[in-house]
Amino acid sequence: MRTIYTTVGTSLLSHLGIELTNTGLNELRWNTPRTGILEDRFERFKSQIIEKVKDHTNNSNVSAEVQSTLKAKEKYGDIEVYLICTDSVMSPLCAMGIKLILEAQKIPVKFKTNNAFIIEGLEVIGEAAATKFEDVGVLNLFRLIHQLENAKTQQHTNDLTAALEAIPMKDLTKEELR
Repeated sequence: MRTIYTTVGTSLLSHLGIELTNTGLNELRWNTPRTGILEDRFERFKSQIIEKVKDHTNNSNVSAEVQSTLKAKEKYGDIEVYLICTDSVMSPLCAMGIKLILEAQKIPVKFKTNNAFIIEGLEVIGEAAATKFEDVGVLNLFRLIHQLENAKTQQHTNDLTAALEAIPMKDLTKEELR
C-alpha cells in the first residue's frame, strides 16, 4: 500500500462556487475560540461545504487535492491518504469535504480535526505567510510525516503530493524525510 500525504488548500471552495467574502472566517486560525456569530457562521459554512460536496462525489476535478490523489491511485493502485491542513479555519473545513469525496471513491482517508493533522505555518499567501512557511511550516510538515512514519506498524511506500504548489516535493523516501 502506498501512503499519500496531501496538503489541503482551499481550491475546493472555488470549484464548488463558495465565496469567502463577508464570512469573517478567512483570517481565523483553527484554534481560535468561535462563539456567538462566528460559531454560527462557521457551522453554516461547514454545512454549506458538506451539502455541496454531496453533489460532487464523482467529480475528479472538484479540487487540486482530489485530482492529485486520483492520479496517485491510478498510478499506484492501493493507496491510503493523509490530509494535512494549514491552521486556518478554511483548510480543515475543505479537508472534511475532500475526505467525503475520496471515501466515496473507496480511498481510505486519515484526517482528524483535533490538531493531529493541522500544521502551523503551511499557508503561502502573502509575504509574511511565505516567510513563515519557509521558517516554520515546512519543518512542521516534515515533523508530522516523520511521526506518522514512525507510528506505522507495516512497511509502506510514500508519496508526498502537494495541493500547495509552493511545496516542490514528490516521491520522498523515508530516508529523505529524516
